[in-house]
Amino acid sequence: MLIGIAAMVILMFKQDDLTTRGNEGLLTRRHYLHRKHSLRSIIFFFVPESILHLNYLIVEISCVDRWTHCDKTVTNWSEIIFHSVCFIFASFEMIVCWIMKPRNFKPSQWVWHGVAIIQAANFAIWFDSLLKEAYHRIHDNAEFFDSYFSFCNTTSQNRSHSGMWCSDSSIAASWFVWSCPFLFPITIEFALLVSETFLGKVIIGNDNDNGENVPADRPGTGRSGADADERTPLLLHGNDNQNRATLPSEYRNSCYSQIFVVISLVMNIVYLVLTVLVFVGYKLNGHPDSPHHLQPFDNAFTIYTIVYDVFSMICCVVGIVSSRKFRRPHSHTSFLEYLLLVATAGVLLQSMKRLVAFASSGNGPMFAVYITCVVVDMCQSVFQIVFYYFAKDVKLQPSNNGGPADSASRVVVFNASLVVIAVSNLFIWISDSFLIPQILPGITPSDYAIDQWPVFDNAVTPITIFFRFNSAMLFWCIGTDVFQPGELHQD
Repeated sequence: MLIGIAAMVILMFKQDDLTTRGNEGLLTRRHYLHRKHSLRSIIFFFVPESILHLNYLIVEISCVDRWTHCDKTVTNWSEIIFHSVCFIFASFEMIVCWIMKPRNFKPSQWVWHGVAIIQAANFAIWFDSLLKEAYHRIHDNAEFFDSYFSFCNTTSQNRSHSGMWCSDSSIAASWFVWSCPFLFPITIEFALLVSETFLGKVIIGNDNDNGENVPADRPGTGRSGADADERTPLLLHGNDNQNRATLPSEYRNSCYSQIFVVISLVMNIVYLVLTVLVFVGYKLNGHPDSPHHLQPFDNAFTIYTIVYDVFSMICCVVGIVSSRKFRRPHSHTSFLEYLLLVATAGVLLQSMKRLVAFASSGNGPMFAVYITCVVVDMCQSVFQIVFYYFAKDVKLQPSNNGGPADSASRVVVFNASLVVIAVSNLFIWISDSFLIPQILPGITPSDYAIDQWPVFDNAVTPITIFFRFNSAMLFWCIGTDVFQPGELHQD
């Protein structure tokens, strides 16, 4: 991390020599929106990322009397240095991402090696967090305050300070144990978004010598549509875009589509409320591994999840059918879009584990329902990916463009499908990040809990969270690309 910080300092002070100002107006609008939303998410996730490391520092400093009089001194000083550097490293990453917003990396081996070091440090932090969480899950001590720190086994002579701030009932301890499960997923998302941003700058910076893309069919470029490839931008911004058409009123959302979106929003709210109820039920009635959890809550939640996933899957199918009727010129596929495809493995692996667990447990009164829930969840993620790769290249043909116009009803249906899938993924991300990981082992057809595989679960869950969050962001980017208020952007 220290080498990575040094590399970022060099990038900041030598940005004129190591970077080039990219013309964002020459980017595909979908990629421009994705870049903007990613930067906003990085800034937003930096706050919980910082809180996690500050929590460690507050506890270790508050409990100084419990480790300065024994052989734990070196270990705790190392932890203090580690989390301090983590906080500084994350701060520099956020600053560099903000500075690099209008810039791209120049093709340079020094730049690429510096970015590689930063990415390696990001991966190391993620892997360190994964191993720590897996360790606590293996030893079933994730909810015990002392298990996260290395303190003396004997009571020190002076405990007046520690007795107030360094006990299981202290404010610092209670806040740490309560917040850790909620902050851990955010740190994963922060690291992945930063990594994607840096890689995107390297890839775009290699398009040509001056770091800028050349638009297709622009006067004076000598580059026609026939010569275009996937690096050629499809959209221009502002007054530079000569292929802009006014969006006719009949293409805007109808009253029926707005009602449909409101219904989907209500379904998402109900799904989140049910998840919260199950979560609270487990907290009030014991650990999910306890045989006394409330089975009716599990059954009701599972049945509603099936309805919820089937509804989402139908929207994906309708979106695929409608998008196939539109023009879909090929556009550049970004690194995050490829990563989104890989991230479906998180949903599939998590579902396959549950299938194996249910199959080995035998039949039960709700056995078929739980199997159906798992299968539908897998199908929904697959259909969603297919829908995205059909929808990302859609370019609408308005009725005032001189050619054959796209059906207004089909456009409205396509827009509604995009909104529904984006909102659904946002709500699923909230649930998967903060609630589901702690209750999922106990949501079973009968009065038993699925065995936890700590390393497997802690590796798969962040991938699933990444899949849901970035699905929401990318579908939202498509919707705001195609359906700009009052105007229509085309290739």
